Amino acid sequence: MTTIPPVLHRGARAITPHEFLDALAATCVPRFPQARSRAQRPIALAISGGVDSMALAYLCSKIRQTDQWFKVVDHSISSPCGVIVNHDLREGSAIEADNVAVATRKLGVKSHVVRIRWDEVLPEGTKPNDVPNIETLARYLRYRRLGTFCKVGQMATLFTAHHEDDQYETVMMRLLSGHGYRGLQGMRPAVDIPECYDLHGVYQSGFVDDQRSRDPFYNIAPNARERKKLKRSLRNEVDPAVIAREIEAGLTTDLGTAYLDDYDGIATGSKRAPRLVPLELEDGGVMVYRPLLSFSKDRLIAHLSREQDPLV
Repeated sequence: MTTIPPVLHRGARAITPHEFLDALAATCVPRFPQARSRAQRPIALAISGGVDSMALAYLCSKIRQTDQWFKVVDHSISSPCGVIVNHDLREGSAIEADNVAVATRKLGVKSHVVRIRWDEVLPEGTKPNDVPNIETLARYLRYRRLGTFCKVGQMATLFTAHHEDDQYETVMMRLLSGHGYRGLQGMRPAVDIPECYDLHGVYQSGFVDDQRSRDPFYNIAPNARERKKLKRSLRNEVDPAVIAREIEAGLTTDLGTAYLDDYDGIATGSKRAPRLVPLELEDGGVMVYRPLLSFSKDRLIAHLSREQDPLV
């Protein structure tokens, strides 16, 4: 009969930079795997001032120090940029947002404060706190401000600090509300930015404009080696005997005669085949990623405590 091994109740471990890079690699998969780009691109961080978002800011500030060429989605990171939304729902909120911005800069992360303008969506004389669905409206305006900020700053990646405890809470609340199996899957690690469905360049759009620009972020044109390989494979698939039999089989109509004339001209090099114009398909926009879903809040607190962050 064996004895039960002792159980050691240890404290939460701080998150190492390599752990965070592994979480990023699993969460931020490439959107355009066939594209090539050496350009670096900034990423946006939604910062609220809480422990979770400050831990996210600190971890993102160490990405380039850990791996200078690490790619988030399709590009290497030039710099993380914290975005603090001032909802302007209570007195002193502007000062609080500025204090969070200062604390974020102390972590080595650029920060910007954006303010929600309630006068643009509410009737004149209406106070935001008097609106019954203020939380829903605030979420709507918050994501639209974040999406617009990302578009202006040419950012396609937005990080939020949802962690493992938030995931458990979400699943439990949906279970109590009677959601089906889809709702019980919890928060997805990567989603298109919500509440921005009518904003071009923010929601699932902007790729065509990028390709038309002089210096696009995504280079999808094949290089010289790929073009040679494609031509070689197409040439090997052509069987002259099969083409000759098809021609002899009955291209006797006027359309067939015109085709043969063009074919002979192209074959002798006197004419060039018309260039095929690729079909433009819209894509792109801002994606929201949640790289902290695999970490508990205790580990985030332990991480900031180790770094002696003043906000803990």
